[in-house]
Amino acid sequence: MINKHGIYFWVIPSGLSIPTLLEQHPPAFKKKVKIDVFYYIIDLITARSYKSTSEQFEGFVNINSAYFRNFHHDYKEYIEYLKIHGIIDTDYYIPEEKSYGYCINLGMIDFECPFQEIPIKDNVIRAKIESDQFYKVIFSPGATNYSYLGKWFNPLLKIEAKRARKILKKMYAEVEANKENYKPKELTKAKSKLLKNLGVVEELEAQHFYCDVDNNIGRFHSNLTNLKKELRSCITYDGQKLVNIDVRNSQPFLSTCLLRAEFWTYGHHGLNIYKIPSAMNIIAGYKIPKQDIKIHGIQAYEHVDELMDSIKQYTMCVTFLLKSLNKDSMEYISFAKSSLFYKKVFRKIYPGKPFDKRKVKSSFFQYIYSSNEQDYWDEKKLISKAFPSVTRLFEFLKKEDYVLLSHIMQRLESTLIIEVVAKRITAEKPSLPFFTVHDSIATIPSEVDYVRHVIREEFNNYLGIVPKLGLEKWE
Repeated sequence: MINKHGIYFWVIPSGLSIPTLLEQHPPAFKKKVKIDVFYYIIDLITARSYKSTSEQFEGFVNINSAYFRNFHHDYKEYIEYLKIHGIIDTDYYIPEEKSYGYCINLGMIDFECPFQEIPIKDNVIRAKIESDQFYKVIFSPGATNYSYLGKWFNPLLKIEAKRARKILKKMYAEVEANKENYKPKELTKAKSKLLKNLGVVEELEAQHFYCDVDNNIGRFHSNLTNLKKELRSCITYDGQKLVNIDVRNSQPFLSTCLLRAEFWTYGHHGLNIYKIPSAMNIIAGYKIPKQDIKIHGIQAYEHVDELMDSIKQYTMCVTFLLKSLNKDSMEYISFAKSSLFYKKVFRKIYPGKPFDKRKVKSSFFQYIYSSNEQDYWDEKKLISKAFPSVTRLFEFLKKEDYVLLSHIMQRLESTLIIEVVAKRITAEKPSLPFFTVHDSIATIPSEVDYVRHVIREEFNNYLGIVPKLGLEKWE
């Protein structure tokens, strides 16, 4: 949805004609059909698609039913109608944990004009959209406490949109040429990812910037975090290309902190489990409900300190397990601290076979992110067997709630990059433009050495370990 000179427009993929659909298949609704409700549903799914994080986006975007219900009470029959006629699809729902995921079923993508803007005609709906209360319920207030990051999203940030569309069009042609090799859902996912990036390109070209923070794991999301790597060469700031400095093997590297007793010790001066209240809340069995954290953030609660008493016994169990770590843990730590983690793990579990980074990286994330019960992946079993004592600890951490392990690592990453490194850069060099992309920071070429120094120093200050850093020139 966009506002142009006081007129609101829905933004939906080109090629979708809701009036034609309604004419050919009149809905048998209980009440009068409102075409703007159809547009709202499609607009919301489309916007959420290109604002979703690249790591999580699999074609479907999770949308809480409140976003539909607050717009129209009878939203379910509108959604069902769109599903029956193949306009949208949904995945699954887990009570108190996951909302339904939605995706647009695309035919062809028009790369010259990927989206159509349709004026909102219903006066009642337009009045609701214009009301302050609607915005408070439907739209996130954005990263209001992160102005030191958001201020660089200004007219000096530009994208070569024509070249970006050309890159995406080429990728789309490759998908179309090989579509017989895709399963139906895989083809929809591939096309959805391309449309998502077309949306990001459109927003950047129009200078419609968005920033938000995930209250759960603390990640800062923006136009740039949602842009495919292949399109970053199209980005400039004040006419300059950017250079991205990233923490190599970020998640494996951060997981080594959990293998040290200091991390589970209250008095440790650096980052430790007691300084990550959202992780403490998981260990304590969600004394603060998940949904409340997602909406408000855990820091909004006065009784966070109560979590400390709830996890003391747990941390004692962890420190006891740490004493049973053997030689494989030293090898794991050595691999994770190097810049060749995935290559070394691959050689260990697939000796003599040609290196396949995508395969071993996917296997590692199965190992870290999946529950203990999900043991049907051969690759996951191979990694578990390669590092038995590390696996025992990780499985203990995932025993009660499997998200704990990945949550701690992602919280460490966001705390260090967003709360520590970025704030120091802002304090020391307030006029230096930079952009965070999860485990990395992009800046102008002349300041690369300075940013690398800050990242190394602060990681050492807070974790006692210095990361290997990589450089990616966006050119």
